[in-house]
Amino acid sequence: MNNEIVQLYDTFEDDYLTISKKYLQISELEIDNTLMNHSAIYAYFAGLLSYAKQVRDELSIDLDKQESITMKKRAAEMASTGKKVAQTALNSYVLSVPEIVELKNKLAKADGKYTLAKSLVNALDHQKDCLVQISANKRAEAKLFSTN
Repeated sequence: MNNEIVQLYDTFEDDYLTISKKYLQISELEIDNTLMNHSAIYAYFAGLLSYAKQVRDELSIDLDKQESITMKKRAAEMASTGKKVAQTALNSYVLSVPEIVELKNKLAKADGKYTLAKSLVNALDHQKDCLVQISANKRAEAKLFSTN
């Protein structure tokens, strides 16, 4: 992935409000410029969304793998000592393993970044609709005044 997208991803949570204000506010004086730049801005943040999903998906796979390895290891330990291997006991044990707790926290953070990126892309979709409507209103208004 592009290094700029990775850097944006790393700081996105902290900069979300600043970014959303910068790219989502519509100034009546800048409508044409905003319309011309909209697709590039959308593509940029869609790239961020894609990267955020990739990070989230990779962490989810890592978590599933680690949980599986830990359960198998714990089940083997319990069976070797003659203890009954109950799924609820394995599930409880897995939830207490620090490495898995850390992976779950990383996944939760990645989910948060993904959700923020998705909300920004959704807001850009909404902005596009607003820009189209404002532009149409301006054209209609200009036409109205030109016929008078």
